[in-house]
Amino acid sequence: MQSRDRLLNWGIFVALSFIWGSSFILMKEGMKELSAYQVAAIRMASAGIILLPLALRQMKQLPKNKIGYTVLSGLLGSFFPAFMFCIAETRIDSSLAGILNALTPISVITIGILFFKSKVTRLQFAGVLIGFTGLCLLFLNKGKIDLTYISYSCLVLLATISYGLNVNLVNKHLHEVPSFHIATFAFVSLLIPALAVLWITGYFSLPLGNAKVWWSTGASAILGIMGTA
Repeated sequence: MQSRDRLLNWGIFVALSFIWGSSFILMKEGMKELSAYQVAAIRMASAGIILLPLALRQMKQLPKNKIGYTVLSGLLGSFFPAFMFCIAETRIDSSLAGILNALTPISVITIGILFFKSKVTRLQFAGVLIGFTGLCLLFLNKGKIDLTYISYSCLVLLATISYGLNVNLVNKHLHEVPSFHIATFAFVSLLIPALAVLWITGYFSLPLGNAKVWWSTGASAILGIMGTA
C-alpha cells in the first residue's frame, strides 16, 4: 500500500512537471497571433470559467472576513504574474522564463524572513544559496545579454516575488481556509477583470474564425485550464 502511494505521488509530481513546464511553450504559441495581454487574460478567464460551478457551490463556506485576502491572493498568485510572464516572453525565450521561475522558493523564504518573521534553517539557507548560484550561472550562459534582455527578465523576477508574497499571505491569513476554497473563489474573482482586458485590447474584434487565431486562443485556454485551474 505504501509503495503504491509513493508511486502515485511520483506520478502526480511528473505530471505536474509536464503541465507546468509546458506552460512557457503554450505562452509562446498563444502569442503567435495574440498579444501578451490577451494570452494572459484568456488564461485567467478560462481558469475562472472552469472553476465557476465549484465556486458557486462552495461560496457560502468561505468566511466573509477572508474574502479580501482571497481576492488579493488571486491577484498576487496568478493575475499579475500571468501578465508579467507573457510580457517577458515577448523578449526572452521560454526556456529562460522557466529557469527564472525557479526563483520562486527563494522569494518565498526571503520575503518570509523580511516581512513575515519566518524562521529559516541552515539547510534551507544553503538550498537557497545553491539555487541562486545555479540560476546566475544559467542566466550568464545565455551568451550576449543586453539591457532589454535583462529588463524583461526582471519581469519574471517580479512575478516570482509576487508568488512569494502570495504564499506568505496565504500562510498567515488564510491557513485555516481549505486551499480548494481559496483557489476556486480567487480565480472566479479574476474572471471580470480578465474579460475587461480582452475587451480593452480588442480581442473580440479579431477574426475569431481564423484558424491561426483559434490555435493561439486554444493554447492560451489550455494554459489556463491545465496549467492554472
